[in-house]
Amino acid sequence: MASSSKGLIAIMKSSTLKISTLFLALSLAVLALFVLARSEIAASSRFIGSKSYTFQYVQPSTPLASLETGNKEGAPQTKNDPAVPILMYHHIRNYNNPSDQAGQILSVSPQRFSEQLDLLIKMGYTTVTFADIKENRLPAKPIILTFDDGYANFYKHAYPELQKRQMKAVVYVIINFVGKDGYLNWNEIAEIARNQIEVGSHTLTHLNLAAASRNRTVQELTESKKIIENKTGREVLSLCYPSGKYSDEVISVAAESEYAYAVTTRRGSADFSSPLELKRYRINSDTSILPLLEK
Repeated sequence: MASSSKGLIAIMKSSTLKISTLFLALSLAVLALFVLARSEIAASSRFIGSKSYTFQYVQPSTPLASLETGNKEGAPQTKNDPAVPILMYHHIRNYNNPSDQAGQILSVSPQRFSEQLDLLIKMGYTTVTFADIKENRLPAKPIILTFDDGYANFYKHAYPELQKRQMKAVVYVIINFVGKDGYLNWNEIAEIARNQIEVGSHTLTHLNLAAASRNRTVQELTESKKIIENKTGREVLSLCYPSGKYSDEVISVAAESEYAYAVTTRRGSADFSSPLELKRYRINSDTSILPLLEK
């Protein structure tokens, strides 16, 4: 009888040990699954400051470099969001004034400008405007030529060369500077607007919008847009941020003011999945456009 009891106790101890071992194994397995799940969630997002930027899932065959994060830079680009080079010009003139270094840098000679236009044609590029983008009228190799500030030398030097080649462009005018010495007047602006030159807003006063109040920003954007539309009879589709300065609030006001597009001074090819933060290539007096367009 004593022997039987000892045997039963041994069996019970063995069963208890097996159950404990099984319970421990199951607990470790659950813990491992929990850790794995958390690591996979963390891998799908990256954190910068207090914001989370989540990657869109793609097939493994898609290069990682092609992914875009879902922050203010824009949603992942699709085949319907064209990447278009936008060239940023200021003055088209012969200018040699050592005391005005900025003016010299921003001045492209008429001869050099003409050569650049011929190079674009040779490379197969076709100039388009933002109206073409909006209407999806895109050639095989589109490019946008922009001219900031609305200088009078655009009408004298750039406009005739563009017309010779039946090329388009976008000119950004500052309302309070129109008609002043060195700037386009309303008659010239109305003429170019009838001849493949799109006119956009560079605000009323060329104010630093990033430092302005919301009310002032609204005034600068809405009133300039309305004035240009009244003077030209054509819709203003795009805005040029003065000196390239803007903020999230400025972007919000631009959208509320019904601008479809806005250009910055940030360098690169424009990604139209972020239409109010379009990058451009600045063209200075000594810039070679060939390396920019061969990328």
